[in-house]
Amino acid sequence: MKNILLFILCSCFTFAQVPQGMSHRGIAYNSSGVVLTNTDIGVRVRILDNGASGTIVYEETHNRTTNNNGQYNFNIGEGIVQGSNNFSDINWSIGNKFLEIAIDPTNGTNYSVIGSSQLMSVPYALFSSTTENTNPNKSITTIKTIEELKNFIDFNPEQDFPVVYVQGYSSPSDGGGGMFIFKRYSEMGLDPSNAPLYTNDPRKPINDDGIFIHSYHGSFSPKGIWIRQFSGDIDLRFYGAFTGGVDITEKLQKAIDYAHKSTQDISTRPYGYGNSNTVYIANGSYQISQVVLKSNVNLKGSSMLETTIVTTNDNSGAMFIKDNGYVRNINISDLTLYGTALNYTGGNINIKGCFNFDSEGQLGGIWDSTFKNLTIQFFYGQSIYFSAGGAGNFQSVNQFITMENVGVESVGQMKTYTGIDNVYHALVLRGSCNQFLFNNCKFDGGSYLFGNGSLTPLYRVNGIPVYIGGIEGTLYNPAVVKFNLCTIQNGQEGVFIQSSNNINLDTCWFEFFERAIVVKGDYRISKAINITNSSFLNSSGRYGELPPNSGSLVIVNKSKISFTNNYIVNSRGPNDDYFNDPANETHKLISLDPYPSDNFGINTSGNYFEDTRTGFDSKTLGATIGIKKDIDFTNISSDVIDIEGAKAIYIKNTSGTIKDVKEFKSTISAGEIFFIRSDQGSIKFDETKNIYLGNMNGVAGGVNTGSLTLTDGSVALFIKIDEVATINGVTYNETYNLVSYKLKN
Repeated sequence: MKNILLFILCSCFTFAQVPQGMSHRGIAYNSSGVVLTNTDIGVRVRILDNGASGTIVYEETHNRTTNNNGQYNFNIGEGIVQGSNNFSDINWSIGNKFLEIAIDPTNGTNYSVIGSSQLMSVPYALFSSTTENTNPNKSITTIKTIEELKNFIDFNPEQDFPVVYVQGYSSPSDGGGGMFIFKRYSEMGLDPSNAPLYTNDPRKPINDDGIFIHSYHGSFSPKGIWIRQFSGDIDLRFYGAFTGGVDITEKLQKAIDYAHKSTQDISTRPYGYGNSNTVYIANGSYQISQVVLKSNVNLKGSSMLETTIVTTNDNSGAMFIKDNGYVRNINISDLTLYGTALNYTGGNINIKGCFNFDSEGQLGGIWDSTFKNLTIQFFYGQSIYFSAGGAGNFQSVNQFITMENVGVESVGQMKTYTGIDNVYHALVLRGSCNQFLFNNCKFDGGSYLFGNGSLTPLYRVNGIPVYIGGIEGTLYNPAVVKFNLCTIQNGQEGVFIQSSNNINLDTCWFEFFERAIVVKGDYRISKAINITNSSFLNSSGRYGELPPNSGSLVIVNKSKISFTNNYIVNSRGPNDDYFNDPANETHKLISLDPYPSDNFGINTSGNYFEDTRTGFDSKTLGATIGIKKDIDFTNISSDVIDIEGAKAIYIKNTSGTIKDVKEFKSTISAGEIFFIRSDQGSIKFDETKNIYLGNMNGVAGGVNTGSLTLTDGSVALFIKIDEVATINGVTYNETYNLVSYKLKN
């Protein structure tokens, strides 16, 4: 028989008169994924005890015909009973129950199991009907608070199965109440006489004052524990966490711990944990110190505008940190997060960040996680910090991270007139941080945050909103990082990239910087840095604290970058910046820092410049320093020129003799053309290695076939060819062919 796939649309409990049951709907597919429409099928239903392969406590079959969409439905409990057990005989109060569905597409009895799942919520009507012979308390008892539940004794803990409805956590209708059932430790296979000592038994639910509530009935030898019955998200109010300025750190941590354990394998998951892994925080403002994020946990507010978490002003380092080792699949959304500078009025303030995911020198990292619809403000420390690698540990890495609609306004780089000064960032990617996507995010230096609309804010920017860099002296560096439709604004330098590769800034907005982008390769060359399709407004002016005339849109050193199809506009005069600084800036597109410096390849094309200031020429904005590569060949004994990735090379030779060049090396691609000029002195190219000149006999005073001499001011164009050639017994993987030349008269 072919395997059949079944997509279960819904299984829900009904509350009709006995026989009671569960409504089930599904869609049937064949093994090729084709929907079985208008087809007679057979379906077998089993209720299993304590696991997907547990004891069968009930079995029934149904014969159904799918509709035009392949859908079918029936009520579990109203089928053809198989075996001696009836649906009403199921004891829902003991053990976890699992639903197994099997199907035969020929409407026979040759069933194939297509799925099983735990029934996470037991209907109270069913629960009560199966305990009426053992529980004299047939009705559901109602009490007011969780504290009353702890001391509830109106039942026999040795034999009763009470169900209690709690109206609220601390007071009725505060949202923290719910339905609870009492579970005896003996039902969990635990020795009741030793119940308080099950510290090493994973089956024992631990009191957390939220889902699991201690029962003090039985004094110091409790017979069991109260377990909250719920479906859907883990509401933080279940743990008594409410607005009002009270620190809820412990309560939030307990909810996260429960969510984490609920996703563990069913064979090892502690008794009583459900499958919910989303902690929901209702609208309002809450306060926490520091919580540990764990694998497979979702943290969700009601909306980014309605749910706010404010950090306490302590020295814990960060509001959120990661669990030890690898942490996977954490998803945080729909929150506003405020730091220690929220209500700052002067005096001492603790350096504290928002997210600090530091795995440097450790085994582990953050993987496969998302951050969505977040506002992060007022953190006088690293707002978002990822680090990994170092200490020879290639198993330390952060990867596969997505941030969408995340807005960060950092105050970590503010300098006040009262002396506070530090160097923290809105975003840091340090070391092995790979496959990161930032979509529609904002990273702001925040210079205007405390200005109250004034043109001269109270705080001055002295730093960088976004820092991306490798770990000094190692091979650990960020790679494959993309910013798409992001806004980066307000700072001395907008994005600082150090010793990284494959960093992409595409269709982004930059505004108000001394230097919009800085790319350096001080201890490892930065490669494949791509800035494309972006807009820059007033992004090479004096908005930080750098010296006059240091403004430049892009600073490059020992790096390979591409700057294409961008729009650059300057609309502020020299007297119109934040601080009324009269210094007139020299606006440059790209420059090297320090200059002269190594140029490993700068590609720029398709950029548009506009200067809207009165009396200023837009053409001056395109001035560059550093596109060409300067090579001093005077004291070099080698006959090889390494042009790296440069396209315009100026060669100086002041030795007074002609210098021979027989070989080129480069990192440009085959088919690319580069320009060489003899800037001072003379250089001669010949064909004894990987340079091909064509028939150059007698040209420019050459006395040998295949040579070209460039005197001071002469130029030549070459193209790189992917041709393997053996010349004078040496094999070269590429050759460089002369395209044209112009000798100075």
